[in-house]
Amino acid sequence: MTPNKFKEKIVNIQTSDELSQSKLKELIEKNLILIDGYSSLIGAEKIEGVFYVDNPSNIESWIKQFDSALKEAESRNGAENTFIVIPYFSVIIDISDEKTGLDLVKYLKETVHKVFSVIIAIGKWPYTEDFWNEVRALGFDVVIEASRYIYKLREYRYFRIKHCSWRDSKEISQNKYLFRVEIPGPGFTVYIPKVVITGPYNSGKSTFVSTISKSSVSVDFMGTTVALDFGILSIGGISAHVFGTPGQERFDEILSYLAKEALGVILIVDSTRPETFDRAKEMLEKLYLRDVPIVVAANKQDLEGALPPEKVRELLNLPKGIPVVPTVAYDKERVFRVFEKLYEMISKSSGGCP
Repeated sequence: MTPNKFKEKIVNIQTSDELSQSKLKELIEKNLILIDGYSSLIGAEKIEGVFYVDNPSNIESWIKQFDSALKEAESRNGAENTFIVIPYFSVIIDISDEKTGLDLVKYLKETVHKVFSVIIAIGKWPYTEDFWNEVRALGFDVVIEASRYIYKLREYRYFRIKHCSWRDSKEISQNKYLFRVEIPGPGFTVYIPKVVITGPYNSGKSTFVSTISKSSVSVDFMGTTVALDFGILSIGGISAHVFGTPGQERFDEILSYLAKEALGVILIVDSTRPETFDRAKEMLEKLYLRDVPIVVAANKQDLEGALPPEKVRELLNLPKGIPVVPTVAYDKERVFRVFEKLYEMISKSSGGCP
């Protein structure tokens, strides 16, 4: 790394940190009250508006900050929309004991939670099973599990809803959803790192990528994609990086390489040209080897002679696990239906999120 590149990296890190602190201060001024029992242990710089626990091993020190935070919340306009957040709650358990941690949670339930929404982050360390049973018995409104896992040599973060008091347990999906934090930006978004769009020549891949993406780039020569299409998708709190591959056989190595690390693939076929389906089958054979969720998009359904999805399935000889979704590549609503189907498969797939 050159000195200039190193300086640029340092500046980027500092800028990101400044943006994070700026966003935090903005939230604190609006509807967030933060109680921090960790920073005092490591001598971290304090941020104005945060309630710091000076002695995290002492329960009275925590209660003092809880009471101060409660008074602050009650004094705000729109107090009913205020969230009291306690990150690093595991600190009190780690440097004291499980009973002290439980006593604090009970105090929060009996006082603060009666008036305001409280979010507590407890690390899932190897505490005793009795401790976790007592925590569950306290009856939180919502329990969300967040963790990391390794898939295809990459580390991803995921969350899933374990409990929701206003929904029947049978209605709660146990799917795991990848996420990332975007600052500046919306903050928390469900995230799919890589989706591959492929299909035979002239099936509508570039149009599909352009339609589904908030921004996209295509490398064309005389109207034909000769490299990659790339787009960034953002819909309903979900973001994804979308890669489109050329359809000619000479680019099959690119398809194999991208599919190797993809979490999902959309294969686009021209419903009006069944003569291209043999090529689509060849591409599918390469994808089957990658054990990745696949959706077939039966494109150009607006044109005369377009085959219905059932006929497309029959001619492609698709296994039951691969859905065929009718679409029109320039119609945003219909294109999103294809992506939503793929996202549903990724979130359920053991490969997409073990």
